[in-house]
Amino acid sequence: MLPQSTLYEAAQIANVPVEQVIAVILDYDDVTADVRARVQTALKLSQSFHAHTSIARLGAIVPRNVSEDGYLGVLVRGIAAAARESGYELLLHLYEPERRTNIAALLREAEVVGAVIGVPLNDEDMTALYFDKTMPYVFIDHMSNVPDPNALIIEADNRHGVAEVMQHVIELGHRRIGFITGDSAYASAHQRFEVYQVALDAAGIPYDEALVVEGDWTHETAHALTQQLLNLDNPPTAVVGSNDLSALGAMQAAKEAGLTIGDQISIAGFDDIPMAQIVSPSLTTVRQPTHTIGSLAVEMLVKRLRGGYIEEPHLCVKTELIIRESTGWAPDSR
Repeated sequence: MLPQSTLYEAAQIANVPVEQVIAVILDYDDVTADVRARVQTALKLSQSFHAHTSIARLGAIVPRNVSEDGYLGVLVRGIAAAARESGYELLLHLYEPERRTNIAALLREAEVVGAVIGVPLNDEDMTALYFDKTMPYVFIDHMSNVPDPNALIIEADNRHGVAEVMQHVIELGHRRIGFITGDSAYASAHQRFEVYQVALDAAGIPYDEALVVEGDWTHETAHALTQQLLNLDNPPTAVVGSNDLSALGAMQAAKEAGLTIGDQISIAGFDDIPMAQIVSPSLTTVRQPTHTIGSLAVEMLVKRLRGGYIEEPHLCVKTELIIRESTGWAPDSR
């Protein structure tokens, strides 16, 4: 468990990206000796400062594959900003399901007064944490698999978002629409896939299981899966990724296949991470207010800590379709 401030302060002190700090903490091999030494020194300096503070702490638990400009990076920044504004220090724990950890005990030992949980509850560690009532928690992306009506839960409106992006590509004449799922451990992955199926059915388009590939939210996996889709005898004219990193992986595969994105194939994502606007062609996607979700999670947590009334313990925030250059008319509908 590390203070979020320690991660970013150490990155600044060592003059390296925050991902390098995380790599050193997790003892990854692909870190040079010079960077490892600088980061270790920077961590000691930052931790020494924070050890002398008496600010109450909130915890945040997210998967270890956090990147600064990806969904998780934006989410953590939203959590951190709201914690700071509310007068709390944030301790960030990077969760690895393959490493058995008593998360509840770890949070108590760190003297955390409450925590935001951004990983699936399917894992044994998280299930135990959910039933631990020693402190309040806010769960992100667990609307469909948390039975307690008093649990604090926040998620994006995944169903509305995918419905909009599917309507968009269908209106452009696409009938062969590939879909890259998210990690099946997450509620959002199931919701987005379900709406993909519903949208096809509503448009009278037969469901073809060959057009659906099981992703894990990562660029690398989506790249390989899109190559698989493009090698079908009757490949898709559009591909919808369950998140932007998947869509970006699909774009890379399409470019490598010599396809013009937005003309010969359309690609869309979900999240609207910063890269979605920068990549060429720019990515059509569903914007979810990721930073706001992090902030609202902390607001809910602080309100419960301070005994305030929470009108909506299960909060679903709106999404918005952002149409950019990566989607266009289906080649056979012009």
